[in-house]
Amino acid sequence: MGNDFVWGDEPVKITADEVIAYYNRTEFQHGKDLQVEWLREYIADGPKKVTDVVKEAQKQGITKKQFRNLREKMCIESNKTSFRGGYEMSLPDSNNIQAPEDALLKKGAFVE
Repeated sequence: MGNDFVWGDEPVKITADEVIAYYNRTEFQHGKDLQVEWLREYIADGPKKVTDVVKEAQKQGITKKQFRNLREKMCIESNKTSFRGGYEMSLPDSNNIQAPEDALLKKGAFVE
């Protein structure tokens, strides 16, 4: 049998490196999904100050770049509340553009 690893009745046909790479990819995607879920739940009950959301995101281990990408993916925009007030962010309503490709079109980007 040599260096083969058997699981059940059949030899395993992938290497340990391939298993680890698959695990890392799925864990990475799972982490991104958790970030989306967290942000959606955090601002679900209405607009929140951007500074508060950013601080809480950092507490959750979300970097500034990850947060920026997350907002873009979810089509979340921030709006100025008043002349002296800060910015707030909220989830887009059901009438707003939802698909990331549509959000790029809204911004004027060319998408094939």
